[in-house]
Amino acid sequence: MDFTSRPAREGDYATFVRLFEQLETHDPVMPEPVWVQHFMPEMQVHEVAGALAAYTVVKPLGEVGSVLHVVVDHPHRGQGLGLALMKKHATDLRARGCTSWFLHVKQDNAPAIRTYEKCGMRIVHEAIALRLPWEAAARLPRAEGARADLLASDDAAAIAEVESAFDIVKGRIASLGAIGRKLVRLSAADGALVGFGAFDPGFPGAMPVRVKAPEHLGPLLDALQPHARPEHDFLGLVVEAAPQAVAVLRDAGAEVRFAMHQMRGTL
Repeated sequence: MDFTSRPAREGDYATFVRLFEQLETHDPVMPEPVWVQHFMPEMQVHEVAGALAAYTVVKPLGEVGSVLHVVVDHPHRGQGLGLALMKKHATDLRARGCTSWFLHVKQDNAPAIRTYEKCGMRIVHEAIALRLPWEAAARLPRAEGARADLLASDDAAAIAEVESAFDIVKGRIASLGAIGRKLVRLSAADGALVGFGAFDPGFPGAMPVRVKAPEHLGPLLDALQPHARPEHDFLGLVVEAAPQAVAVLRDAGAEVRFAMHQMRGTL
C-alpha cells in the first residue's frame, strides 16, 4: 500500500487528539505540553493520496522496540495500512538496533490482533485496566512485613532485578522513570521481590502493576498513594499477568474498564 510518512510537529496535536479518541479507552487526553515533550518526538503522521490516514508512536528501548500507538483513521481501515505501517516500523527498529518488539492491544480488537500476528507477534499475557476509588484500597488484603521503596530510573541493577522477577520487557521500566513515573518496588519480609508499580500522578494511574499474590496489592497501593494528587479520589491501574489480583480488586470495588493482551515478537 502506498503512503507517505513524516515526523510529527507541534501543529499535529489536534490530529493526535482526534485520532487518539478512536482508541476508545476513554482515558483523558494528555495535555499539549506533555504531548510535545514525550510523544511528539517519536510520533509519525501518515498520509494516503494526500489525506491524513494514521499516526503511530514507536520508540526503541535499547534492543526492544515499544509500539505505543498505531491508530488508523476510520475511512482508511480494512485496506492493509496497519500492516504496512507495522512493516515500516519493523524495518526502522531493526536499523536502530532492536531485535524484538512489544505492544498492548485491546482483546476485542480482532483485526489489530490478526495484523500483529502477521508481523510475528504472539500473546504473552493479559493486562486488565481498572479504576479503583482510593477509599476502596483499604479493603485490599495486606501481606505482613512487606516494604516498599522507590527506584531511580538509572539504577540499572535494581531495575534488571525487577524485570527478571516479573518478566517485564527490558528497558520498559527505565523509560517510564525517565518520563517522571514513580517506580515503586515491593519486597517481602525475606527480601524477595513481590510487587512493582510505575505510577503517573498526573493521570492518575499505574502501569504496569505486577504482584506475586493478591495480598501484595494493599502494601503496593499504600506506597503509591502518597504520590497521588489531593484532587484525585481514584486510581487507574493496569494489572498484568495476575488474574487473581484482578478478581480481588473487583471484589474491593474496582471497575474493569477494558482488557488487553501484551504481545511480543522478534524482529
